[in-house]
Amino acid sequence: MCIRDRVNHVSFSADGKYLVSASLDRTARVWGVTEGASTAILELVHEESVTEAIFNPNGKLVATGSEDGWLRLWEIDSGEEIFSLQHPGSVSSIDFSPDGHQLATACRDGLVRLLNVAELQMVKAPLIHRDPLSSVRFSPAGDLLLSVTVGNEARVWDVETGNPVSPPFRHLDHIYHASFDETGRRVATAGADRLVKVWDLAGASARVNEWEEESLVQALAYSPDGKLLAYGMRNGKVIVRDKTSGKVILDGPLEPVSYTHLTLPTIYSV
Repeated sequence: MCIRDRVNHVSFSADGKYLVSASLDRTARVWGVTEGASTAILELVHEESVTEAIFNPNGKLVATGSEDGWLRLWEIDSGEEIFSLQHPGSVSSIDFSPDGHQLATACRDGLVRLLNVAELQMVKAPLIHRDPLSSVRFSPAGDLLLSVTVGNEARVWDVETGNPVSPPFRHLDHIYHASFDETGRRVATAGADRLVKVWDLAGASARVNEWEEESLVQALAYSPDGKLLAYGMRNGKVIVRDKTSGKVILDGPLEPVSYTHLTLPTIYSV
């Protein structure tokens, strides 16, 4: 696989047979995942950098978001664009609900918008932040949405009512990453303030854990069973903790890199 410019995002189809990439070169590409495959089977073009590209759960559609402000939906079999929606700012993040019925977009205008995929119509009023948005993700059950601003705030919303289900989760500096756990009832956030925080959506006191690290924390992920929380830092270290006790399971120095995404298989993250 060879792409002419920086790759912003990659995502597998649910069956693992296809991969879609989103690139600075204004193109999303769909690749067949076979040994020796090096040619994209589809090229989906925008006017500016493609920020994210994702498959819907049944793998028949690809959604793309771009700095040109457009959300586009494409059929895999035909390669045809079946829907587009222009936003007043860059589309920074997109996510399908687990059942594939809805598609959420996060825009630099500070609004989260929800699309009914079957009817190709926007549903409900947008969810409003004061600052531009960097990401949006559905919970594992699809009943909640987690949105993060380019500043220091994350928020969880009830998809059905459009109401926030908790106060904003804040850091002292930029939030780089946020993730639901496997229950969808806890959220972990990581920031430029060198803090990792865990928040309980149901508890009287929202923050249940907080750890200060020696470097900026730029990526995090829960394990599929929800027992572990891993995060990567600017100084090249990856730490894995027991989610309940907070005990450090792994503290691994790596070669210095800039972590932007960390994956433990089958996670739900921002």
